[in-house]
Amino acid sequence: MAELCTKCGQRPRQEFKYWCTSCITLPRRHREQYLREMAAADMAYVPAYRPPPPPPAPGRPAVPCPRCQVSLWTDRGNGEWACGSCNFVPGESGVRTVPAYYSAPDLPPVPPAPAPVCNVCGPTTWVPREDGSTQCRLCGAVRG
Repeated sequence: MAELCTKCGQRPRQEFKYWCTSCITLPRRHREQYLREMAAADMAYVPAYRPPPPPPAPGRPAVPCPRCQVSLWTDRGNGEWACGSCNFVPGESGVRTVPAYYSAPDLPPVPPAPAPVCNVCGPTTWVPREDGSTQCRLCGAVRG
């Protein structure tokens, strides 16, 4: 029978050691338990701080650009604003809308061609023959 642990005297000691596994890992387990308790005591829910949004700049148009429909207004100074995308200035005459980015309509996917089927053995590959007909690669059946 294996010798007993020199610390607790209850369990067999580990090979080439004086103590058993429980006595060797006990300090680590106590330390982990202590750290878990300390972490649990320090935990508290704190809502994230969200600063209020800044007030809108005075004179900035509140709507998207009538020409390109983008709300990227840039301040040119002296209360003058222009669209950063198409350079439109509010109050400018002759507003022509710029077409939105062209994107081709999503076409439905093209279904794959049906797999050639042999009436004898099922899906196969047909091999051409000298007489113009085709032969099944798997079972040798001839068609056409």
